[in-house]
Amino acid sequence: MRQFITEHDAWEQANPDAAAAAKAARGEQPASVAETKTAEQIAAETPAAEAEAGKETPPAAATEALPKAFDDAIAADPALKAALEANPAARELVMEAARASEAAKPILALAPTLEAAQFMARQANVVLDVRHNMLMGVEDPEARTAGFNGLKEQFIETDDKGQPMRGADGKPVYGKDYDLCLRTPASLEKLAEMRDQVLGQIRDLEAKTKGVYPDQAAKDTDLSALEDAGYTRDALNYVLSILNPAPEGPPELPPDATPEQRAFQERLERQQAEFRRQQEDAGKGAQANAVRQFEQTQRFNWQKGVGKGIDDYLTAAKARGEVIPEYLITRPWIDPATGQASTIPAVAVEILTEYDRTVMGIPTERAEMQRLQRLGPAGAQQRETNAARLRNSYLTPIIQRKVREMQDGLRESQKAEADRQQKIAGVARSEPQSSGGGSQPVLTEAQLETKARETAEKDPRWAGGDEEIRAAILMSATTRLKYGY
Repeated sequence: MRQFITEHDAWEQANPDAAAAAKAARGEQPASVAETKTAEQIAAETPAAEAEAGKETPPAAATEALPKAFDDAIAADPALKAALEANPAARELVMEAARASEAAKPILALAPTLEAAQFMARQANVVLDVRHNMLMGVEDPEARTAGFNGLKEQFIETDDKGQPMRGADGKPVYGKDYDLCLRTPASLEKLAEMRDQVLGQIRDLEAKTKGVYPDQAAKDTDLSALEDAGYTRDALNYVLSILNPAPEGPPELPPDATPEQRAFQERLERQQAEFRRQQEDAGKGAQANAVRQFEQTQRFNWQKGVGKGIDDYLTAAKARGEVIPEYLITRPWIDPATGQASTIPAVAVEILTEYDRTVMGIPTERAEMQRLQRLGPAGAQQRETNAARLRNSYLTPIIQRKVREMQDGLRESQKAEADRQQKIAGVARSEPQSSGGGSQPVLTEAQLETKARETAEKDPRWAGGDEEIRAAILMSATTRLKYGY
């Protein structure tokens, strides 16, 4: 091979036109100017190329904008700004950390811990592997087996440390859901479909073997096929009986049973089938109701815990002297289904909704909640303990963010109101007043109360609302008149 390359290169240098024609015939592009440079030219250009390559390119992160909060903090503190400018190396480290922190926020919202990130990666890989092997298994039996084994492994029970459990025989212990997976309607339906196809073959062969054949050998072939189809039918019936055992019924009648006996047998079978159906429905209904009531209780306790967390935080915030207007806290939630004001504060619903979305969006927390839910009533205490842990970890930051939003909104509305009052005062000073027009005077408290009640009474919910709902409507009207929103 080396000899061929050497001789080929020598031939190309000796016959450049023929070499170019051969390359064109093969669809290759002619050599570029750079490819035909002499060794002296390349050597002369090397220092410049190395110098150009030696220039450092600033990392992408260094060109990205800093978080606004970071910029604002530096701008508000001249001493900090001067200190950072005096130490460029430290300044770059701090800014890099700020950029990295800002970039990590959407990632941390999904995986706030290393454990959560590892869980997501592990589960994603499992799903990808199972799916990949199933797709490859269409043509590759080994990949198909790997796909089913990968799916099967997901049903192995684990201990408190997450290690697979094994029985006395050393084999993995599978959960109850594995047996359910094996008996899926899809599996039973496929087996039943195969059996029906075999039954059709049997009917066709039975009819055919009653006819006339050109010779005995042809008939023997069909009789043998009929016998094999019968074996296949029996095998499929046997598998179906194991996967989906039929309930016990009346004994089979002899072949020579009378029409009366057959009619009685059919009536008895219908009665037993109806009785079994009623028993199953009653059992399923009672079980479903018990599960539903238990879960409703668990959901109520979950919401109650969140509500208490909100109340405790707001009480402590007020004790610290934070300004949180009461009308913002007690603003009623409007039920979107009815359009009616409820007795539930809107801020509580907003916090609960975001809290649910946050917790259920973290795979590790979601998996743990689902595991405890599967324990049923036996896991009630564990669910309560886990709920308290979740509130301690995730609820307070959500409440803090919501309170800041309310406070920022209040400051903006107060600023807007102050600007409006200043504008009105400026117009009043610059324009003459007359009884026929002019600027709208600022309402007194009594006028504001009267105007707010007139507005509230026009609300369609006022007539049918109780005292609490009317108070909420009146508060909303007062707010709009006073603050302009």
